[in-house]
Amino acid sequence: MLNLPKNKVLILSGPRRSGKTTALQMWMQETPDTCGWLTPDAGDVRVAERWPDRQIFPFQVFESEGAVAIGRFLFLEDTFEKMRSGLLAMAEAPCRYKVLDEVGPLELQGKGFASALQVCLHAKANPPESQWILVVREELVEAVVAYFKIKDWARISVSDLTSR
Repeated sequence: MLNLPKNKVLILSGPRRSGKTTALQMWMQETPDTCGWLTPDAGDVRVAERWPDRQIFPFQVFESEGAVAIGRFLFLEDTFEKMRSGLLAMAEAPCRYKVLDEVGPLELQGKGFASALQVCLHAKANPPESQWILVVREELVEAVVAYFKIKDWARISVSDLTSR
């Protein structure tokens, strides 16, 4: 088992396309007591993968009436809603590690996962030993910490998840 910082929130950051989601996926496979949402690439689109059951939901699309635009990309609002509901349920879950991939520009606009994540990060029902692991683009870390008023946090990198 890795020796991760004990902070309430761990922010996994690094350059775009640097393997953050892949490293987190491999780490979660080897780490019991994890729950959350990953958004790995599946071919040329992103999917939403719920943990621990690893159920896959369509997420990124090329066209749809029920889609949310993030830059030039489109994502299904229905899947965002599943993920928001899942996040709220995770706040009280007994999971040691609670994961969300990824918190980005949409959340900094108060959209996407923002409302659910705000509740989760500050919920009194979070078991005291649990930690949140958030994937955040390197250039957005400070903005995310400020927006969500995260006080007890530490930055981790892909190497923190892969060095045994």
